[in-house]
Amino acid sequence: MKSEKLKELVQLRKAIRIRPKFATDQTIYGFPLVVTDQFMLLHEIHDFHLNGYTIIPLPKLFAVRSGGRERTLERILAEEKVLDKVGCPYNLNMDSFHGIFKSIQALAKNVIVETVEVDGNMLDERYMIGKIVGMSARSVAIMNFDDTGKWDTEPTILAYKQIKWVTFDSEYINTFSKYLT
Repeated sequence: MKSEKLKELVQLRKAIRIRPKFATDQTIYGFPLVVTDQFMLLHEIHDFHLNGYTIIPLPKLFAVRSGGRERTLERILAEEKVLDKVGCPYNLNMDSFHGIFKSIQALAKNVIVETVEVDGNMLDERYMIGKIVGMSARSVAIMNFDDTGKWDTEPTILAYKQIKWVTFDSEYINTFSKYLT
């Protein structure tokens, strides 16, 4: 789906389902809030409630759907009084990954960064969760914490070209972050 069609769905406040290019069995539902030529900011939906924000590079999208199933989702969300809460209170620089990460860092929000790298027939996916501690023109440094709530001793450097998507302000991130050691 081209950015013009996605921008139209932003104006119409329509829910969508997306599938990433390299993990096509994975799906995310949500409302596109901002679409640039390179990125989309999605207010994610999980189990009929709003669950944070995901930023997706448009070249990493495999498929976008906005049809009957999504209209049913919208109807349920309207009845549950969730639809009126769709939106983003944050002003993000969506011009580049550098701008995106600088904006999220200024909010003091932890992030989940999922990456994918294709090497021949091999697919290498990574999942980092933690604090943005630095960025350059080509990469971001994340101080990761593990599933026991302990921080790594060194940041992990992730190249922007490998990023599948970035999530912040989700229930999982916010709740886990309160209990880090």
